[in-house]
Amino acid sequence: MVGGLRRGGLCWRSAPAARSIRSRERHGFDRGAGVGAPGNPGECTGRLTELVAEGTAYVFNPGAEVHVLRIVQEALTNVRKYAQASHVRLLLSFGTEQCRLVVEDNGQGFDPDHLPRGPWPHFGLQSMRERAAAIGARLTLDTAPGKGTKVILELPRGVR
Repeated sequence: MVGGLRRGGLCWRSAPAARSIRSRERHGFDRGAGVGAPGNPGECTGRLTELVAEGTAYVFNPGAEVHVLRIVQEALTNVRKYAQASHVRLLLSFGTEQCRLVVEDNGQGFDPDHLPRGPWPHFGLQSMRERAAAIGARLTLDTAPGKGTKVILELPRGVR
């Protein structure tokens, strides 16, 4: 298990787990953990990663968890590939009506209306939006050149 994520689903952990992760980061054990390539989540990237969990955790159905995991995985992959960030923060906030998940970096940001074209098609943001819609969640992207990027996923508590 790395940074609260485990193979086969999400393991929602609260503040003690986040404190443990921050402590391990301070000592250099998890520097960059969870921001690596999907097949190698422990790849050392030199980014300081921070996990913050607030509220009382609750469980979503396994199908929704897979979509959430893939959205977070894509957001972290985008940080690794494009953001040129030195810090990434993952916030899980469990409210009575919804869970809010934020992946935020201090990187270069971008203009979401003018994505650069390359030799390969870019389906990451589209896939994240489709996954969010499939589980009745709302995905918001807050970014601009020079501003960093914030991916916000809001899931109603009874998400299917």
